Amino acid sequence: MTKVLWFSRHEMTAPQIEALEAKLGVVQVEQVDGTMPNVHIPFQGKINGEDAEIPPFKELMQGFDVVAIVAPIQLQQQILSVAGETPVILAESKRERVSVPEGEEPQFQFVFKGWKRLLEVKVLTEDF
Repeated sequence: MTKVLWFSRHEMTAPQIEALEAKLGVVQVEQVDGTMPNVHIPFQGKINGEDAEIPPFKELMQGFDVVAIVAPIQLQQQILSVAGETPVILAESKRERVSVPEGEEPQFQFVFKGWKRLLEVKVLTEDF
């Protein structure tokens, strides 16, 4: 069994789990939901829906085979820097327009396309 840490406010969807199982076999997903300021300090949140004091993410992720995340780029970089050989993955989705009656506001849904492994985060800036 492959242990997957899912850092997201939303539960993993059936298509996301199915894609992981197709690649990894049987998976056990543990969801962490919270606002992490960085990977080095504890934070408040939920683990599998239960309120919890969450240890620093760099410690929490040590017990997992794969880390799947929804996070801003600065946290992606921090997570990647402490992940070592543990794969850090992101869900790729496409935005599709949903049919609505004429005259109504357009609506959209996100459709899961697949998992992507995060390999590097690089941001270049210059004075403006």
